[in-house]
Amino acid sequence: MKRWAIGGALFLALIWSVGMPAADFDGDSRDDVAIFRPSNGLWAVRGVTRVYFGTNGDVPAAGEFTGDGVAEIGVFRSSSGLWAIRGVSRIYFGSLADTPLTGGGGGQRTYDYVVKPGDGEDLEEALSSDVYRSVFIPAGDYTIDEIITVDHVRKIVGEDRLSTSLNFSNDCYLDINTGCKVEGIRLYGGGTEGSRGNLYVRTHYVTVENCLSETSTGYGFQHAQGEYASFIDCIASQSTSAGFKGCNNDSCRFLNCLARYCNPCGFNECRNLANCTVVGYGSSLNGFDSCARVSNCYAYGCGDNGFYSCSMVSACSVDGASVTDYGFQLCSYLSSCHAENCTVASFYDNYFADNVVTKYSCN
Repeated sequence: MKRWAIGGALFLALIWSVGMPAADFDGDSRDDVAIFRPSNGLWAVRGVTRVYFGTNGDVPAAGEFTGDGVAEIGVFRSSSGLWAIRGVSRIYFGSLADTPLTGGGGGQRTYDYVVKPGDGEDLEEALSSDVYRSVFIPAGDYTIDEIITVDHVRKIVGEDRLSTSLNFSNDCYLDINTGCKVEGIRLYGGGTEGSRGNLYVRTHYVTVENCLSETSTGYGFQHAQGEYASFIDCIASQSTSAGFKGCNNDSCRFLNCLARYCNPCGFNECRNLANCTVVGYGSSLNGFDSCARVSNCYAYGCGDNGFYSCSMVSACSVDGASVTDYGFQLCSYLSSCHAENCTVASFYDNYFADNVVTKYSCN
C-alpha cells in the first residue's frame, strides 16, 4: 500500500485529484451524485438527503458498512485515525499518513437488479432476463402490455404490495416458470377469461407471499401444476373466476389467504388450506369449492354454499349472513365445524360428520 506522508491540506487535494469512489445512498443499484463540503461538514446527495457530518480536515469515506446494500456517510480523520460512520460506528484505525479505502456500496449487493421506478418496459425486461437471479421493484405504477414469463429469476420483491403495482393489459399476466419466491407486489387488471390469473404458477417450488391480485379477468392466483407451491398472506379481490385456483397436488398449501368478492368462488380445487377466509357478499356463490384438507377457515355471505364438495374439513365456520343457502353441502369428513344464519340448511347431504354445530340457522 502506498502511504502519503504529507500534510492535511495537500493530502485532501491529492485525494480529490484522483477522485473518490461514487456511492449508492438509496439502494437502487445506481451511484448517486453527491458532494462533501469539508468547510462545514455538509453532505449533499442529489435527490436523497442533505446532512452535516464531519469537519474541515476530514476525508469523505462513504461505503457499505452494514450489509443492507445502501452506502453510509462516513469520514476518516487522519490526525487521530478516527473512522466515523454516521449512525453505525466510531473506531480508531490508521494514522496521518494512511489513505482510507472504501467501496461504493449499492443495492446490487442485495439484488441483482433494481427496476427503474414506474418503468414497465424495464420491469418486463428484468423479469424476463436470463442474467438476473433477484429483482427488486420499487414503489410505483408499472404498465404491462405483454405476458411476462419468468424462466430464470428466483426472487422477485416489491417494495410494498399496496404501492408496487403491476397494471396488466387484457390477456396479460405474470407467468412463473421457475422455482421462485414472489413477494410484496400488487397485480391489477390482467388474467385471461376462465384461466391463467394475474399470477400463474406452472412449475415446482414457488412461493407467493404478501401479494395482492385485483380485478383479474379469470383467476386471481392460479397454481396449475408442479409441487410445493405455497401461497402465504395473499389477497385476491374481485376476480371474475376463483380468487385462488389450485390443482390436485398434495404438496401445495394456502396459509392466511383472503378471497373477497370473487365470482363464482373464493377457493377452487385448492389443497392444504389453513386460516383462509372468503368474503363473498354479493359476489361469490361458493366460498370453498372442491377443496381438500381445510382447517380453521371461514366463509361469510356466499350466495349458495360456504363449503361445497370439500373433504377433510375441520374447525371451519360459515356465517351465511342470511344470503347463503347452505353452510356445508356435499362435504365429507367434517369435524368440529360451525354454521349459522343460512337460509335453507346449515349442513346438507354431507357424510362422516362429527361434532358439527348449527346455530341460528333458518333451516
